[in-house]
Amino acid sequence: MTVGSDRLTDLFLGEEWSRARRAFILTVGFATLGVVLDYLVLLTKFDNEVLVALHAVFSLDGYLLSGHATGMLLVVSLAGLHAYLNEGYLPSILLGWSPVYGNVIWTIGSLTAIENYFLDPVAAFERTFPEAFVLATLGFLIGLGLRWVQKRRQSHTMPGSGSDELQPTE
Repeated sequence: MTVGSDRLTDLFLGEEWSRARRAFILTVGFATLGVVLDYLVLLTKFDNEVLVALHAVFSLDGYLLSGHATGMLLVVSLAGLHAYLNEGYLPSILLGWSPVYGNVIWTIGSLTAIENYFLDPVAAFERTFPEAFVLATLGFLIGLGLRWVQKRRQSHTMPGSGSDELQPTE
């Protein structure tokens, strides 16, 4: 039973704990980057074009075929990359979700002007997690599929696997 439970642990947290730990650290880093970026955009009242462009990159607004889909592609890519490198469903989900979560954590308290803003992690969770969860799961499945294909290719090209050897004909 330990082989099956080890496999489930690998699938849930990743094969190598050091890579999973790095993914968790990157998750905190990406979320912090998003929080700072969102704060700076609000502080400049959307006047800085570079900050506004970066803010748009990390948002989940829009549809997949629009120019606003970069946040969606970022979530899928980060989750897929971690799944490809280390499996680990939980780190993949958190890694994919963290930039978009941090990007909307500030809430504007005034309807008339951008003067009163405050941290609102619960609202940011509600605005980002359902969609990011689905997109990160898709990325995880894509990364896992690519990982499976690569492992399968490696097992077929290894010496002694029988597929490379020619059988003598008589």
